[in-house]
Parts: sequence; C-alpha cells; structure tokens
Amino acid sequence: MKTETLLELYMSDNTIESIPEEIVHMINLQTIDLSNNQFLKFPDTLVLLEQLTTFIYSQEHGIHINKLSVCRKRR
Repeated sequence: MKTETLLELYMSDNTIESIPEEIVHMINLQTIDLSNNQFLKFPDTLVLLEQLTTFIYSQEHGIHINKLSVCRKRR
C-alpha cells in the first residue's frame, strides 16, 4: 500500500515516542489517532497535512497539548 492513499491512521495504545517527519508524504490522511503513547514531541510537518480533519491525542505521560491549532493559507 502506498502511503499517499492512506486515509486513516490509528496508532493508539503503544509506546511510540515520536513520529517521523516523513508523515508529510501521507497527503490524503484525514484521521490520525495517537492517543495513549509516550510522545516527547510531534513533527512540525503535521500542519502540512491539508486533508487532516480529525486529530485524536491523549496520554498520561510525556508531552501534553492544551490546544492544537493549525493555520493554513486560504486558497
């Protein structure tokens, strides 16, 4: 499967600490679930996922996000 065709990515309940910058190549990604992992940081490239409409994130340890806002240039 090509990552360009992936619409949903569920990676919850693991021990993942980071996401590779290459996630930007998943250009059609609409939903990502990263809840209950051990993230230390998120790549800045997440804001480049223009089709992303659902971002699910929660965890007890590691970094905490109070507010996630993504600004995109209007076309």
